[in-house]
Amino acid sequence: MPGGPEVGAVGDARAIADRMLDLAAAGVTGISVQPCSDESDLEAFARFLGEEVRPLLQR
Repeated sequence: MPGGPEVGAVGDARAIADRMLDLAAAGVTGISVQPCSDESDLEAFARFLGEEVRPLLQR
């Protein structure tokens, strides 16, 4: 699957986790995650990924 805006995800934890799960189901074996350019609190972003997104990745 080539990269581009159509493979990105924004939104709440459920939206991001669902997109990651869809990509994994399509055969993607690695996903890079980065905050939006206006995200100034990288610690909070990392905590969001670990505490809110990660638990939703169990299907």
